[in-house]
Amino acid sequence: MQYNELLDELSNKYTTDVVDISHYFEHGKDWLVKELQKYKKESFENNYRLVLSYSRDLQEYIDEPPVLCCDLYKTIYELDISEFFVILITEQDVIEDLKEAKQLLKNNKSVFYTVDCEVDFKHYIAEGVNSAVVPEVQKNNNTSCRKLWDHLHINTNGDILPCCISDHNQSFGNITEQSINEILNSNKRKSFQNDMLNNKKLSACKKCYEDEKNNIKSLRQPIIGDVNNIDITTFDIRLSNLCNLKCRMCTGQYSSKIAKEEKNLYGAEYKTVDVDNIVDLDSLLGLLKNATSIYFAGGEPLLMQSHYMILDELIRLKKFDTELIYNTNLTTLKYKKLNVIDYWKQFHDVIIGASIDASDKHLEYIREGTVWRDIISNYNELKTTDCKFEITANINIYNAFNLIDNQKIWRRKGIPLPHFKITLLTHPEHLSIQVLPTEYKRRLINKIESHINELNSQLNSDRLVDQWNSVIDHLNSGDKSHLLPKFFKETQKLDQIRGTNFDEVFTEYADLKSYL
Repeated sequence: MQYNELLDELSNKYTTDVVDISHYFEHGKDWLVKELQKYKKESFENNYRLVLSYSRDLQEYIDEPPVLCCDLYKTIYELDISEFFVILITEQDVIEDLKEAKQLLKNNKSVFYTVDCEVDFKHYIAEGVNSAVVPEVQKNNNTSCRKLWDHLHINTNGDILPCCISDHNQSFGNITEQSINEILNSNKRKSFQNDMLNNKKLSACKKCYEDEKNNIKSLRQPIIGDVNNIDITTFDIRLSNLCNLKCRMCTGQYSSKIAKEEKNLYGAEYKTVDVDNIVDLDSLLGLLKNATSIYFAGGEPLLMQSHYMILDELIRLKKFDTELIYNTNLTTLKYKKLNVIDYWKQFHDVIIGASIDASDKHLEYIREGTVWRDIISNYNELKTTDCKFEITANINIYNAFNLIDNQKIWRRKGIPLPHFKITLLTHPEHLSIQVLPTEYKRRLINKIESHINELNSQLNSDRLVDQWNSVIDHLNSGDKSHLLPKFFKETQKLDQIRGTNFDEVFTEYADLKSYL
């Protein structure tokens, strides 16, 4: 049947709104959300149908349904539009793609989607579907990443993943079910490596590919030349979600305290690994003999038994030249009767990346459980060591206007400019600085540009200036202001649970609610 004939037939049967969603390929998921949000209602008449159409989709990842198919499902669920009221028209049969995309959302362990398994889109195939844009598959020059050969990442639930930012739903195996060696030499991991070497994009590594597409420097390390056998030399070990804080940007996967909240709110259950339930602990410890660098995160690594167990093994092996890198909230330097500084003094290269995204009451709100004066006290104790100290900050809507002030505080305490690092929060999306309305973006850009002018007059400021310019580019490259209501909804929900008050702390956002 021709597309126009089908539309006439549907309009005779239902009350319809018709949307050509192929513009997604020009404007992305944010456009799709805003467009479909126009048709969201508290309730629909039983005879209403939202008719969506596109001609064909883009298969960007070999192991995932086409991109519009996946983002369409996400958008429908995020806007809480029942599939019962949606009709999809395409030129090709996408039934299997829809089923697979729906199953992926249902199985997603990182985001809570309410997936209705009893209802599906009504799908029609028609000829002559109007389509503003017909996407072309982009050719890949090099999709590989060296981390698949020389890196071991163990997540808080025991999963072995390509790296810390890969899709946490796609693991090679779990150390509570298999030995490390079995997982590293599994057919699944080998198949993953072969696909990479054949320049195929895998959805597990989507974060890096998406960053690169948006001109954001990714963490991917393309392989140049021949690849030898697996030789693990760098480690990212997170053997628990144990944490003493409830950070606004975090989830129960990385915070035991948030996990308790999410169990009460959503009934969510998080599996976490423990030293006692690792199938072959000796194999894991045996890999440390080749370690050149170990990254500890969590949870809060300084509170974990496994962290000290690994340091004890390195000391037994006399591997004092192993680089130790930390992502810590710096709220404590002690574990039971142990002081971590006594350990660090034995190693030649210790880098402390302190997650200090803001100062004083802002930090205590964003990373609940933090006491600002304790952070200062612990820093003063660290100054007695040879450890390299860095301030790592994840810029988001909460700390956007306070981060510059925070950097100035630490500059006065003697932190060199090259020891500041800024990362851009992209998920959860409602905490991104792209959610800010245009007027607030303008104010923030003005503040950043003034800060950059000050930095330009100081030595060794190039790296930090580049990072702040990247923040400006990010602000200008996307508009997620449609998520502002969700930001306030989620913020107020946590305020009620935790007894906090956004308005009292964030006076810089005094009129932000007027943009709802």
